[in-house]
Amino acid sequence: MKKNIGFTLIELAVVLLIVGLILAGILTPMATRLEQERRSTLSAQYEDIEDALIGFAVVNGRLPCPDCTSGTPAACTNAPNSPNDGIEDTSGTGCAVGAIATIEGNLPWVTLGVLGTDPWGSILTYHVEEAFADTVDEDTCTPATANVSFSLCSTASITIQDTGSTCGTPVSNVASNVPVVVVSQGNQLATSCNELENTDGNNTFVEMDYNLTTATYYDDMIFWISPFLL
Repeated sequence: MKKNIGFTLIELAVVLLIVGLILAGILTPMATRLEQERRSTLSAQYEDIEDALIGFAVVNGRLPCPDCTSGTPAACTNAPNSPNDGIEDTSGTGCAVGAIATIEGNLPWVTLGVLGTDPWGSILTYHVEEAFADTVDEDTCTPATANVSFSLCSTASITIQDTGSTCGTPVSNVASNVPVVVVSQGNQLATSCNELENTDGNNTFVEMDYNLTTATYYDDMIFWISPFLL
């Protein structure tokens, strides 16, 4: 009788296990390298955004207003304003969208002439102190300065911390008196106490090292400009 020759289930299982281990050994470093490349790309992108913001301020005497997001106030849809088009949206002498003192929306990438999405495909979030973006002449300094929205004595309310306020660990300020912040949520949207600080709509943000621990996860990348540089 002719004997059939083939693999047993145990042999197939062993082969699949070996293949799986090989693939895991190859794909994991590749994913890590891809993440590093994306973060490096965003760092270079932030340099372009910084140059564009400073250039805009030099020409216009103010920072740009955000581009409105969907579901924002009626002023965001009043002509010529339009949400999510990358063009700054204004209303009267101020910005069309805002909460408290900090105005929040999309980075106005078309207005600035820069790339508006991060390497993970999300639109960059833009936060600016309205006193630095309105068209009202600065009048708090002595002497007052005409045709500019802010001057060296102008103050801002945005603060950068080294950890989230609700994480249960001591908080230290990295920077204060910050007029503008740009936020990328990285590969994973906000899940931890650190990342939620960057999406809760207030004037406090977190800048810390890349961290994949579940409870304190942090892969955000944020950028800000000192008022003294402006």
